[in-house]
Amino acid sequence: MTLKKRCHCKAKQSAEQTYGIVLDAGSSHTAMYIYKWPADKQNGTGVVTQHSECHVDGGGISSYAGIQGGAGQSLEVCLNQAMKDIPKARHHLTPVHLGATAGMRLLEEGLSHPAGPINVILSDITITLNHSTFCHISPY
Repeated sequence: MTLKKRCHCKAKQSAEQTYGIVLDAGSSHTAMYIYKWPADKQNGTGVVTQHSECHVDGGGISSYAGIQGGAGQSLEVCLNQAMKDIPKARHHLTPVHLGATAGMRLLEEGLSHPAGPINVILSDITITLNHSTFCHISPY
């Protein structure tokens, strides 16, 4: 996919907390989990804790097949919540990872067809994530 935002999530962190967002897009629903850990780790390791979570209204992202923009729009409430839950100064350093294997397996057309439902859904999500203030790592 070519819709990736350039970001520097691995920029030198201060002594503050580091955050990461995981979008768990299952076959029946999508949940967003925000994790945090100390930026200054002991011996290269840190304790990761769940900071907050948000459950997306509606079905899994595969349910938006044929609905242009629907998958991306479905994430907006939770992304707005993440903007409140994570300090603004940390947004550009906060990676977003999308896991969507189970829900996307429900669709018959694979990645081989550029206009297939999988690519359309992932493009919608990528556009939404690229418009967020977070560091979008991978659409899938």
